[in-house]
This record gives sequence, C-alpha cells and structure tokens, in this order.
Amino acid sequence: MNGGWGFLRGQKVKDYSLVEILGVGGEGCVFRANKIIGDRILAHQYAVKLRSTDTENFDRHLKELDAASRLNHPHLVRALDVGEWQINNDQFLFLVMDVANGTLGDRLSPNSPLSKIEVVEVVKSLASALEYMHGQTEPIVHRDLKPGNVMRMGEEWKIGDFGIAGETNPQGVRVTSLIMGTKEYAPPESYQGITSLPWDLWSLGVMIIEMLTGKLPFNTSTDQVLQVEIMTADRLQLAENLPAPFDKIVGGCLIRDPKQRWTATQVLDAVKSRPEPRQPPGPRQPPGPRKGGLPKFSDPWEILQEKYDKKEMIEVQITSVNNEGIVVNIFNMSSFIYKKDLVQLPHTYRGLVGQSLEVLILEITKATQQLKFSEKLLKASSFETGQLIEGEIMKTEDYGVFVNCKGLWGLLHKSQISNKFVFPSHIKNLFISNQMIKAVIINVSGTQISLSTKILEKYPGEMLENMSQVMNQAEERLAEARQRISP
Repeated sequence: MNGGWGFLRGQKVKDYSLVEILGVGGEGCVFRANKIIGDRILAHQYAVKLRSTDTENFDRHLKELDAASRLNHPHLVRALDVGEWQINNDQFLFLVMDVANGTLGDRLSPNSPLSKIEVVEVVKSLASALEYMHGQTEPIVHRDLKPGNVMRMGEEWKIGDFGIAGETNPQGVRVTSLIMGTKEYAPPESYQGITSLPWDLWSLGVMIIEMLTGKLPFNTSTDQVLQVEIMTADRLQLAENLPAPFDKIVGGCLIRDPKQRWTATQVLDAVKSRPEPRQPPGPRQPPGPRKGGLPKFSDPWEILQEKYDKKEMIEVQITSVNNEGIVVNIFNMSSFIYKKDLVQLPHTYRGLVGQSLEVLILEITKATQQLKFSEKLLKASSFETGQLIEGEIMKTEDYGVFVNCKGLWGLLHKSQISNKFVFPSHIKNLFISNQMIKAVIINVSGTQISLSTKILEKYPGEMLENMSQVMNQAEERLAEARQRISP
C-alpha cells in the first residue's frame, strides 16, 4: 500500500532524495528521486528501489542487488548504486537505477498488439540479455520474465527486477521446493520445482504470442485450468498462425521438455535472420532468388560487394582481440577492425571471441583482397534527425558536452544548448560527467552526431534557468521541436 511507504517521501538514501512513489510491490517500493551533490539538485532523475531488511526474504533481496550490480549488458537494467541504508530506525536495502519510460506491459493491450518490427526489436533485446545471463560462469536464470519486468529505458528495452533470479549449477539446473515467477509465464517444469535456463525461453515464447496477438495463449480463469493448459500445451498449434520467424521461435521456446527447448542463442539466430548452415551438395538448382530475396552468388566477393553497394549490415565472426582493435573473419577471410571503428574499447570484446558482430563494410577491393568494416557506422545508421535520445554525459568542454548515444559520442555544442547565449561557466554549472541528459538529434554525418536541447525550450534561456523541466517534458515537446530543425 502506498500509505505504508509514504512516510519516506522527502527522506534521503545516500545522495538521493526520495520525491514520489513510482510503484509498490508486496515486498518493496520504487521512488522517483533526485540526486543531490552539495547544494545542487541534478536535472536527471533516478529510480530508487527499497526493500526492508527485516523480511524473511532478505537473502533473496540481497541476491537481487548482487545480480544487478555485477551484470553488465546493454539490455539489462543498470545498477548505478546498491547498498544498505538506515532511515530513522528502519534498515533498508536499496538499488539505484535510471527511471524507465514505462514497461512493455504498459504498451500491450488486447486491442493494440505490437507490430512485427516492434516485436523483432524486443525479442532481439531480450534474447541478447538472456544469452549473456545464461553464459555466465555460474549461469543465471531470471525466472520472472514478463512484460511488466521489461523496461523501456531511453530507446532500449531492458530486463529488470532480479528479485527471484537465481544462480544454477554449471549445467544450468537447480531443484527447489518453491514455485517462483508469474504463473502465466512459468513453464511446465516449474510445477515440479525444477529451475533451469530453459525456463526463461518458455517465458519469452509466451511473451511473443502476447506481443503479436495482444493476449496470453493460455486460459487463466483458475490456477488449476492454467496448470493443465501449460502441462499439455501444443507448441505447433500455438505457433501456427504467427508470422515468420516467430512461428519457428515460439515452436522452439514452447517445447514442454526443457532439454529440447531452444536456447537464447537459437532465438537470436532466428530473429536476426543469420545465414543457415551450408547444406551438402545436391542436384544443381536453376538460378533464382534465395530466401530473403538475396540473389544466389558463386563468389563471396559478389555478396560482399552487394552488401557494400546497398549499405546493408553484414555479420562477421570475432576471432581475436588486442589493444588496437579486433580480428574478424568472414568467408574464411580475415580483416582487422581498428578501435576507432568500434563502439566500445577493444578489451570489452574479449568475452565475445567466437561470436558474431554486426558491421557495415567501409571499403572493399577484390584485387588486393582488402576489406574494412565499421561497427560505429552501422550504429550511426540507426539514428535519424529529429530523434530524441537519452544518454550519459561522457565529457564536458568549454565549447559543449559529449553525450553517449548507444556507444557513439554525440556533441551538444554550446550554441545548441539554449536560445540564450551560453558561457563556459553555464556548462560547468549545468553538466557533470555521468549525468543523464535528453537531447534531439539535429544532424547525422557518418559517425558524427549533432545534438540540440535549445529546440526543446519554451522560451530563450529555459535550459539555463529550469533544465529539469525541459528534461521532464522532452517527450511532450518533441513534435514541436522537430519543426525547428533546419532542413
């Protein structure tokens, strides 16, 4: 109940002042909070999740903090700070996160299913995060994957709420006497107390059906009816009317035997339309288009040239990493991607050796067997003028601010901060490193991204006088701001 947590409004947890309740669960509460440094309130707002330490589930809550603090993936909600804090005579565990724009559950309704393009985006994000969690030395199963636990953070979908996430043995299995998770998304083995990595894939399969149809695939009128439907689910029947590739994905995720169920990697392969393994030579077929409309090439260089000419994404395999960049392989040919063309620093790719990386071709010369790729250029191609982004400030200079735009640095030049003249002192007073900020993209040139906040202002100087209001109302002001972008 909100009243049970309302007494904490206005209290401080470390450097965070609790402003208002965002949500209340059975064992905790999430507050919107301001970060206070000295006598300054930062414009960016945070979400602070509190759990009482006097509950019987203290160990489980502590595991949530541990999982959230050590897992680092672009599609997992990032823990900015964790710890234990006392307010008056009450002791709490706290977790600080960015404020979400909403959840996938907010977006779903029976009358408004998601488009196929939207579902592709969600599934790529979730499968990528699950592949990372399941690939840990001690694999982690989430056990409560559902629309309400998938957060919209800026332009990304991220898995949150690790309240019942659990480590498994190296084989990814654990037996428990408890039925955890949300029953509508729990697999058949949950009724036998078996927790394993395929649990999350079943949940994902249920969610895909819900996203595409606007409703759950099982009758939830009573717990008994629900259990029977889950235990006897016909995966092929559930998947038969879904569009490709989701018919195959759901068919693989809703296999009742967890040992036969698809992995997160198989889901990623299917949703990314990765090339299928080569088949043994057979009778020669007449030339014609292949699946996906690509022509049949006899020479890999023709495929590469086609991708280059059309500026289409291509996947390469990471084979090794050094301080200057990464070595990749495609069609048994090696190439080197320098760090200036990578989204992250080279050392962060060490754990990805053997995996695929999506890139664009920068240069191709068959005569000299030369290939150059860029991950940055592909990332930049996903941005467009008029798009609102939210990113972390990486660096401040007298001439402006550099903002992390999904791995690329965008420049908010001082001339684009406000319609009132901006002095270097304004920049120092308004912005600090690691602060989150919203801005509108006004130009994309190659990998260079130009940002603006002044087009979000209601009056000249509003960013200098009331930046928090501009940030909080950024989404509402976007349509009008787009009209101010110079052609």
